[in-house]
Amino acid sequence: MTAVKETISDLKSQKKKCFLVGNQKIDFNVVQKTCREIDILLLPLYYAWEHVYNQNLSDVDFEKHLKKPYVIFSVRPKTTTLKILLLLFPGISQNFSQTTRKELISIYELIIN
Repeated sequence: MTAVKETISDLKSQKKKCFLVGNQKIDFNVVQKTCREIDILLLPLYYAWEHVYNQNLSDVDFEKHLKKPYVIFSVRPKTTTLKILLLLFPGISQNFSQTTRKELISIYELIIN
């Protein structure tokens, strides 16, 4: 359960880091793409938090802009999680630490199994 909460926190931190580029100009196309990818990765984690661990989404500061996508995700969580693993994860996984990748995979496996 702690791993899910920590992974959610790590992903949210990654989103915030997109906007912190020091003196460089922010490329909003990159920021938007990265934030969308992280939001997609968050959906199964929110689902695991709520349905596998029976916790309240407010405990992990559920982002209101994900409410509608979360409802759609919840209709078929196993199928959608598998699609995320197969289609999206390999393309962006290099942006995360080895620990974060392992945590994501283990949490997603909980949902699929």
